[in-house]
Amino acid sequence: MQDKPKWLTTTVEFLLDNVAVLATIAYATYVVYWQEFGNGNISTDQLITAVIAVLALLATSEIIERYRRLSKIEKSTDSIVALVQKQIERPSASRFFEPIPNLDPYVRKAHTIDLMGLSLTSMLNKQLSNLKEANKAGAAIRVIVANPARKSLAIKMSALRSEQTHNEGYFQKRLASSFEDIEYLNKSHQFLPANKGSFDVHLLDYAPSFGIMAFDVNQDTGMIFIEVYPHGTGYDTQIAFNLTRSRDGEWFRYFQRQFEDVWQKTATWSPRPLPTA
Repeated sequence: MQDKPKWLTTTVEFLLDNVAVLATIAYATYVVYWQEFGNGNISTDQLITAVIAVLALLATSEIIERYRRLSKIEKSTDSIVALVQKQIERPSASRFFEPIPNLDPYVRKAHTIDLMGLSLTSMLNKQLSNLKEANKAGAAIRVIVANPARKSLAIKMSALRSEQTHNEGYFQKRLASSFEDIEYLNKSHQFLPANKGSFDVHLLDYAPSFGIMAFDVNQDTGMIFIEVYPHGTGYDTQIAFNLTRSRDGEWFRYFQRQFEDVWQKTATWSPRPLPTA
């Protein structure tokens, strides 16, 4: 079956869309013609009736036009909403994974700081002074890192999934560097008043599959940064994403519970006693 000509379809759509307006014009033209060229004069009552009829047609036309506009707006809105929902439900990986930003403002303003990772060497080194000042200002800091013991399973696991599967010494050196910073922060905390913040460290006996850097998780402004650790290769690319309490409620709480579960099931680190004078 041959398709209808485009001009015919356009004409039909025009007539359907403007039927009330066209009827108004036609009737008004008829009234004018009747007055000017009719056989008899139109009485006042007839003229008033004709004017009222024209006004009624105009009102009907306006109502139909408003309905058409509202219908178009509703359809356009539905299309936009559907498109937005599609984008929200299935974001691309490049939009979801984002490198961890500069954490200075988060550390400085946080009331609670929860950190978990294999060694957290870079984090502790870069944020050492900020962590010290945050603790001094009253922040509660909790740190979970791998057990630095030479026979620690965490170190062995980390080496096995790295590019150099037998280089356990590399991870021992990183942990040694981390614990120098941890010792420093702990000593700094010891000189604070009893009501000024807290600093606690727990030890993992296995290598975690992801790292957590969480700030003010019990507040509406809570923020969690998650870093996914690679296996074998891929250490030159940081795979990370962030979660906020307000935007990601369910998944924010999931990773918040992950930290709490690990915290409850790990041993407390005991610092070396301070040397006596």
